Amino acid sequence: YELMQHRLGTGHFSEVRLALRRESRLRVAVKVVQRRDASRVSKIESEVDILRQCNRLQHPHIVRLLDYFEGSSELPGESYLVFEYLPDGSLLDLLQKEGAMPEADARCIVRQIASALRAIHEVGIVHRDVKPENLLFDPEGLLKLVDFGFAKSARSAGSESPHSSALATRRFARSPCGTPGFVAPEVLQHTAYNCAVDMWSLGVITFMCLFGTSPFSDLPNSPAPAKSHLAPEAVSADDADDD
Repeated sequence: YELMQHRLGTGHFSEVRLALRRESRLRVAVKVVQRRDASRVSKIESEVDILRQCNRLQHPHIVRLLDYFEGSSELPGESYLVFEYLPDGSLLDLLQKEGAMPEADARCIVRQIASALRAIHEVGIVHRDVKPENLLFDPEGLLKLVDFGFAKSARSAGSESPHSSALATRRFARSPCGTPGFVAPEVLQHTAYNCAVDMWSLGVITFMCLFGTSPFSDLPNSPAPAKSHLAPEAVSADDADDD
């Protein structure tokens, strides 16, 4: 792969860069993650494992991981996650540009997000950072759920079966992570929680689609399109207690 200078996004310990696959010249998005210590390496491995589970779902509204590899001898402290390139902007971009949308359009968007969440919840994965910024449009106009850096799998939490019907309700996560304005109350209360926290975030997004503003627009750093062109930053799971 040939990494380009163009940055598609940045995080606490990572950045996403546009790249080209050498043989086909296919444009891809590469997430470059710093492996600063054993804890960080474990989180990267967990994210890759979850993304591979998602790949097996072959869901039209979940981003595809195309490749994963460690840095060369010259860059030993980096990991590279290669994704399909989604060039048509995010739901955040659309909300900031258009504001409230017709109910039929909102219904179409919410249905796509709900479909993706149902798929990952059925295999015991909670995303924990569902927000407009993490919902990208593909060239056909379909939304895809991206950025599984905060995701948690019930399988890694000692579940007896990753396909158990009880996974969606089992409280297998504890870390207080996510983005202000989209985080469910139980996460803020530092109690155990389950996949339902993603549905709270979906409720916030539904409100934003219908009304063009956040239901919590009186809060500092509100994600309301009319107030700011910048989304609030996510709270890093690295600074939270282990699940």
